[in-house]
Amino acid sequence: MLEETIAGLHPVFEPRRNLLPRKAVAGKGSGKTGFRRESLNVRPDRPPGESYDLRRITAFRISVLSNRLTLWSARVYAREFEISVLEWRVIAPLGVLGTATASQIADMTILDKGNVSRAVNGLIGRGLIERTEHPSDRRKRILSLTRRGKKLHDMIAVRSRSRETQLFEKFSEAKREQFLALLAELDA
Repeated sequence: MLEETIAGLHPVFEPRRNLLPRKAVAGKGSGKTGFRRESLNVRPDRPPGESYDLRRITAFRISVLSNRLTLWSARVYAREFEISVLEWRVIAPLGVLGTATASQIADMTILDKGNVSRAVNGLIGRGLIERTEHPSDRRKRILSLTRRGKKLHDMIAVRSRSRETQLFEKFSEAKREQFLALLAELDA
């Protein structure tokens, strides 16, 4: 399926010209900067017009797979649990760690702090997490799951593990472990 999707998109990613912003050049007497378009060859090491094979680009493949998994999660979490993927990404670390600050969650999940803060406020409003004062730093707030939040976390975790089992059902345990090891190396 992924191969077909990429093959279908492939011509779109041919190198194109005139995609860069215009290069600044001196304007005529107005004191303003004029612009001129420069050509762009997506792969300067290849001749213009030569194909750029996205099936060989790891970052692209991982991004497409990530998007596909996120879309599945968004649909399932919204339908079955009335929660967004962003909200789950706040709840999941709290379910594992017990407590954390919003900044720690943002750092751990590589999410924007503003988005995490909005999700936290929504989850507090829905009674799924609570915020308490940090014992040694009054500027910080400690987040933790409420009883309802823990119950929701556990239900989604079961669903997530089931989905992961489905994803890896074609692979031996050794291949699965190898895949996870490779991801850990890439993420190091």
